[in-house]
Amino acid sequence: MYHGKLFGRKHRRPGGPQLPASPASRLAIFCGHAAVYVVEGFIYVAVSLAMGSLVFGLDLPPGRWGGVLLAALTAAVTSSGLGPAVGALAYRLVNINLVVNPVCFVLVLLSGANMPLEELPPLLRTVSYGLPLTHSIAAARRLAAGAGVTEVLPF
Repeated sequence: MYHGKLFGRKHRRPGGPQLPASPASRLAIFCGHAAVYVVEGFIYVAVSLAMGSLVFGLDLPPGRWGGVLLAALTAAVTSSGLGPAVGALAYRLVNINLVVNPVCFVLVLLSGANMPLEELPPLLRTVSYGLPLTHSIAAARRLAAGAGVTEVLPF
């Protein structure tokens, strides 16, 4: 998400307004920026799992860590597209935090991270099934419960 803040700030830097008109591949620019945030998100989850195990006694056998981290990597990669979408608004807004924070709140609310999806109203539940983060969280929970990676894969 904060990847979008980086995209939005580019137009205020020297040379930033020329970025959309540059001959560089937009896909290469996006992937270059997104890769940093994907790795950062993956490391954040790995450290959080380690701290959860050490400090709070999270009972996750070592054999299940790989699958849970794979689900976290999938969540980071699939959510990276939301950053430039929000960053596009930064060209019009002075304070992008007015958009980023509510979008993060809605994403966490609808993904099932903090509350079961069954408690959401039917319309919001339908919207939540369209979010990749929802499926990654569900996969991570199934993998942590003992399901195999092949059981969780969508194909």
